[in-house]
Formats: sequence, C-alpha cells, structure tokens
Amino acid sequence: MPTTRRFLPALLLGLCLLTLSGNAQTVLQHSAPVTSAVFSPDGAHLLTSSYDSTAVIWDAATGAKQITMKGHTSRIISAYYNAAGDRVVTASWDSTARVWDAATGNQQLVLRGHTANVRLALFSNNGERIITTGEDGTARVWDAANGTMLQTLKADTIPGFFTAQFNPAGTRAVTAGRGRDSTAQIWDATTGQLLHTLRGHQGSLNYAEFSHDGRLIVTAGFDKTARIWDAETGEQLHQLTGHTDRVRTAYFSDDDARIITASFDMTARIWDVKTGEQLHNLAMHMDRVRDARFSRDGKLAASAGFDGGALIWDTKTGDTVRLLLGHTAPLYSAVFNPDATRLVTCSDDRTAIIWKLTPASSAPNAAAANGVARLQLLPNPAAGETVLRLPAPAETTLRVAVTTVAGETVMVKEVAVGESALVIPVGLLPAGIYHVAVEGGKQQWRTGWLHVSKE
Repeated sequence: MPTTRRFLPALLLGLCLLTLSGNAQTVLQHSAPVTSAVFSPDGAHLLTSSYDSTAVIWDAATGAKQITMKGHTSRIISAYYNAAGDRVVTASWDSTARVWDAATGNQQLVLRGHTANVRLALFSNNGERIITTGEDGTARVWDAANGTMLQTLKADTIPGFFTAQFNPAGTRAVTAGRGRDSTAQIWDATTGQLLHTLRGHQGSLNYAEFSHDGRLIVTAGFDKTARIWDAETGEQLHQLTGHTDRVRTAYFSDDDARIITASFDMTARIWDVKTGEQLHNLAMHMDRVRDARFSRDGKLAASAGFDGGALIWDTKTGDTVRLLLGHTAPLYSAVFNPDATRLVTCSDDRTAIIWKLTPASSAPNAAAANGVARLQLLPNPAAGETVLRLPAPAETTLRVAVTTVAGETVMVKEVAVGESALVIPVGLLPAGIYHVAVEGGKQQWRTGWLHVSKE
C-alpha cells in the first residue's frame, strides 16, 4: 500500500477536483434552501424547488438557468416531472399544488382544496392523475388535465399525511402519516375506498412507496425499522431491523431485488427484498443520513447527510466510491441522472450542485478488483470517536496515520497483532476532512476518509 507521503499528491488533486473545479461540479443558486432537485426523464434538464417560492429548470450539462416558475406565495417543498417530462407539479406551504408547462414555465393549473401546508405532489405514471398530501390530514387525487379534485383520502387518526404514491398502474395509492397513528394505508385511487391498513410500525412514518412492479410496498418509520408489505393483501412480509434511529427513506432498486434505507443513525443500509436480510451497512457519514438512493442500473448508491456531504457507494461490495464535498449546510437529497454520469445534491445552503461523475470516479475503486482488502470507518460523533475495522485480524503490527489534506499527521495509532478494530478519538479534531492510512504488514489495506463536522 502507498505510504501517506506518497499518497498526498493524489489526495490533494482529488480534493481540488471535488471541491473547486467547475468541470467536476456546477453550483445552482437559489435565494433560500433548496428542498428538492431531480433530473428530467431524459436527463437533459434539472428541476429544483426552494423555500424562495420558485421552481427552476436548468440545463443539466451547463447549469444554465432556463425557466423560473413563479406563482406560489410560500415555500415550495417539492417539484417533480411527469413521466413524459413535459409538465411539472409543485407542492407548497401556501396550501396549493400547481402544474406548469416544462417548456415555457407557464402555470397551467392551481390545485386548491387543502387547508394547510401541501408537502408532496406527484403524477401517476400515465400522467392522468396527481396525488397530493397535506398537513390538513388528507391526501387528494386530482385530474391532471383540468385540475378537478377527484378523491379526498382521509384517515381520522392522522393529523397530517407525510407521503403518498400511486402504484405503477395508477389504480391504487399508498399513504403514510405522522402523529398519533403508526399505520400506512392502501387506497383505491379511482373510488377513494380504503382497501388495507398496514399495521406494525410503532410511531410515525416517514415514507412509503410501491415497488416498480406494483406487487410490494416498503415503509420507513420512526421505530427504527423499514417494512415490506404485500400490496395486494396488506400482509407484512419482512421487518428490516438493524437501524438504531428513525428510518427516513426507503427505496426499491429498479429491479425490485433490493431496498436502500437512510437513517438518522448516520448510516444507509441495503437489504435483500426476498429475505429481508441486510446486505450492506453503509457507514461513513458523521451526522444523520436524510436520503439514500440507487442509480438506475443499481450498481451505485448515493447518500446525503446532515453533515453536508454526499457519498457514492458500490452496491455490490458496500465500498465507498467517492466523497462529494461542496455544500456548507445539511443536504436534502442526492439523485443520479438516468445513466449515472451526473449526480445532483440540494441543501439548506441555498444551492443545488450538479456533480460530474467520470468513469474513474463513478466506477468501483480499482483497488477492490486488485485484491486490496476493505477497511471500515464507523463514526460515532456522540462519543467523539470513529471505530476502524479491518476485514481480518492484523498479522503484524499496523500503523494507522490520520492526516489533514495538507499532509500534516495529526494522529498515529497502532493495531496490534491479532486485533481487527481500533478506536480513533476524533472529538478534539477541528471540523474538516481527514485521510486515514493503514500501513505495514503483508496485507494490503485500502485507505479511507474521515469527515469531522461540528454542531
């Protein structure tokens, strides 16, 4: 393995490319926190929404602002394209959702009916319906052509629905809420009839979605679990247990074989859908993880944290592929474009950033293919430490060096023969990025990153 000194030039170059180069990233500026950012279905454009009451369409290749959609009178919480990419729907705290022409930015419809903040608005796959959720205790289904309210979905014990989604056929909807209730609901989207109540969680729910084939539902809750359900019968199939704090999001991979969860325990995790078994614990963030998603081909995942960083992971090995730093405040999400050549992150710092993922930076680390073993860094900011775990006990004494980006060694520890873990005290280190190098012995160990953040 290269020594810390020999590694320094590559480290400095890598950080410059990540945080400084306009070729590596493009910053999109709003005047208030950016709450959502998604690529258009063809990947050519990018859509952002913000607390500044606007949604904006940008050129995904250049970052040029193309269209600004104005009309909401309060902060916008989300903005999404329809499947064709020619319309946009936004949800706002002004109690409305609105539909826009994606080519011109002209407002087409104002969906009025909610009596409190609207948190989410989504098109059905065929673009004919829209579902919205509100803090007034209802979700509502609308005709996307003329804005007519078709159904009001209401569960008496839920003071506010947090999330909702159509199944792929647009015939059913799943909702989940926060407050006194700990259930999700499956509805007939045509009649508004409640078909099933999904019981099992203890506490509020953060997220619920159908699988891509419509057969399953995954839910994420405050009770530290995600759960998989049969969408036809409402039967619970698996409880995904392992997180130690609330689960914020849970998404299916495109082939519906895996689920990725994001949790306030500072990890994202990948699970097998058929068995419910945990496949990987993606632990490197230094604060709560707000969002984690697969790339379309399922080879990569991206996680977004309150620590202001995004991480890209190899979903086959669970290895960290790339660390993306550039934001100065917590992130809302990290979303791939269709071919995983770009990633967009959005943040409370009033920006979204488009990251260009070159083949070298988005492919799994070449060291893995060359037989270099993986080490794990498991941060615990509450205890002011990070646990370094090696994949096998040390055969000889190993030297662990923690260095700054300027090459200054700030800490040296040793892993004794026969040991496979080391506690690195990082609580006294200033906030910043540090490199951890494990040296010595017959084995080859991969280097890792420490991202130290302060409240």
